[in-house]
Amino acid sequence: MANKKARELNIKMEKERQYKKAVRLFRIFPAIGIALTLMTILLFLLDWGAVFNTDLDGNEVRVSGYNCLVAGISDNYTDTSASIGDMAVPFNYYAHDYVVPMSKVTVFGFFLAILVLLLQIVMIASNHHGLAIPTAVLAVASSALIIAAFAIGTGMRNSQILPIYCGGNPKCSIHSHAIFPALFMLGNVAPSVWAFVKARKAKLILK
Repeated sequence: MANKKARELNIKMEKERQYKKAVRLFRIFPAIGIALTLMTILLFLLDWGAVFNTDLDGNEVRVSGYNCLVAGISDNYTDTSASIGDMAVPFNYYAHDYVVPMSKVTVFGFFLAILVLLLQIVMIASNHHGLAIPTAVLAVASSALIIAAFAIGTGMRNSQILPIYCGGNPKCSIHSHAIFPALFMLGNVAPSVWAFVKARKAKLILK
């Protein structure tokens, strides 16, 4: 009887040891997610919309994700300060119907990214795996909004910027790099789902 109790105690202690080890490893996944989210936020510095001129071998005018963020929050697209880049001219002047929705979806996408970051920090601090799936859902939503900003940015080629601002110069083109932060944010889905799966498996150890 004593031997049986000793074996049961040893099994229980071994399960607890394995569980604690699994829980420690669980923190790796939200840490990876935090790195991806921070990279997403950093990449808002990239061009959301830019007029590239091959004669200049560079951008003639540009607006970044942060320019769109400031314009979207302030609802001011005519400011000539550096905070919104070249938003006033030519983008708002020749493509107002594009820059307004592009800025709005950028604002929502950015704040969802911040929310994802906060949930990831909470997951590391508390080892609460139940937040992994909501984090993945929010990451997908944020990525979708940033992809929408990318689509609108590239869609400005159909506005009056190229025919009027560029004077129909074939060496002028519109580009957007917003797809890159969108992909980094979408990458958050993998570590979030993997964290959820690993945490569930860890709990099964104790049964």
